[in-house]
Order: sequence, then C-alpha cells, then structure tokens
Amino acid sequence: MSLSTVYGRLARPLLSTIDTVRGRGERDVKPGPDGRPLPPERMLITITGANQVDHEWFWRVGRQDYESLKTVAAQAGIPAERMDAVLDFGGGLGRIARHWIDDAPAIHLADYNRPVVKWVQNHLPQIAAVQNGIEPPLPYDDGTFDLLYAFSVFTHFDDGQQHTWLAEVRRVLRPGGIAILSLLGDREGEAGLEQPELERFRAGEIIVSRGYITSSNACLAWVPQRWLRENLPAGLELERHWDAHDYWWKTTHDFVQLRRVT
Repeated sequence: MSLSTVYGRLARPLLSTIDTVRGRGERDVKPGPDGRPLPPERMLITITGANQVDHEWFWRVGRQDYESLKTVAAQAGIPAERMDAVLDFGGGLGRIARHWIDDAPAIHLADYNRPVVKWVQNHLPQIAAVQNGIEPPLPYDDGTFDLLYAFSVFTHFDDGQQHTWLAEVRRVLRPGGIAILSLLGDREGEAGLEQPELERFRAGEIIVSRGYITSSNACLAWVPQRWLRENLPAGLELERHWDAHDYWWKTTHDFVQLRRVT
C-alpha cells in the first residue's frame, strides 16, 4: 500500500471535519486588525489540535513570526524591500503569510491540506496559495524564492522525506536565497528522548515516532545538528542555528537558516 493511500485513509475523517467547520464558518467570517478575514476558531482548533487557540493568538503569533522573519532575512542581507517572492511552505491558514500581503514581495503559500488551501484562496486572494503533494516537487520553477520558511513542517518528516524535501528547498530558492526551518533539534532530543533512541540521536541519527503516518501532525521527527550538517544537499549550506526563545514563539523548536550557494 502506498504512503499516499495510507495517509489518505488516516486523514479522511480530519478533512471531513474541516470541511464541516469551514462550511459553518463561511456564514460568520470575522475580520482581523488588518480588515481581512480570520479563519473560524473551530477550524483553528481542528488544524492545530490545541484547545487554547483563538483569533487573538492566531493574529499575535503570526505577526510575531512575520517580524522575526523580516529581521533574520535583513541580517542575512535580504531585506524585504529587495525580495521578489517569499514561500510559506506548510503555511496552513496563512497565520504568517497574511502579514506579508502589504509588504514588497509576492507571497506564496503551499500546503498539502486541501480545505486549508481552499480557505486561503477564497478569503485571502492576495496570497498565491497552492496544494502540494506529500512528496516533491512543488509547482514552482527553479530559483523562484528569495526566502522560504517552514514552521512545524520538517518536524513531521521521516528520514527519506528530510532528504527529498531539503533538495526541493534548494531547488526553489534562488542562488543566495535563504530558508528558515523549525526542527525538533538537539535540545528537544536531549530532553524528550530515552534510551536507546537517545544514544542513536547523539550518534547523528534522525529519530522518528509514528513514522507510518509521516507528514501528519502525529508523526514527530527529532533531527540532530550532526545529521543536518552531514546530509544537506550540495549547494545548500547551514549558516545559522538558534533556540526558539531568541526570536520565535514556538519554544520547543530549534531553528536553522540555510542558504543556497549554488
């Protein structure tokens, strides 16, 4: 049985729930501080799996991550006013992407969740949203993006998908462009893994929990820095690593900055 078949069977109840919530929410769309629609709160809860998610949280942390991305990109020599295109990979309901709308670059969003992409297309048409597959490629030409970011995406990929999606990140970045990725890294591995997995992690191995449903939120992948340094595709370099508390709201994730050099 193929991965897509397994995932489709597991995801079908979730997608049905999202479709139902979306249908109810269409009748009661609330604007955010920018005057643009906010997703129904029931849809936010279904997508995130968290009970304490509301519009205030959605807006506040989205704005915070957007500002952090702009700061990091400017420090990397790519200020927003010099960007042509940005990709929010695995961007969900546009929590971060919506804040780029009034900025200089064209903002794109890719996500494998059909109802999520449809909601963004219907309510935030300024974002070029597309549905991607579980495996590459993305529907973009080589060298399209100045900045790509993926929050809580590579945290759900198994070893094979880490390889294929990192290669795809390199492909769609322009030479000199950067990617900001969140990972369950060394800090979380040391805190959350037990033997014998911890020993394998320290030796540079990715540890995957519930890998039979890879790409779903239920699958978790801990990626040591050693693995990342030894397995990046040619032409992609690790420039920076920092703990979440330096910039980001997602305090359980490490973050890395990768640059396409060729």
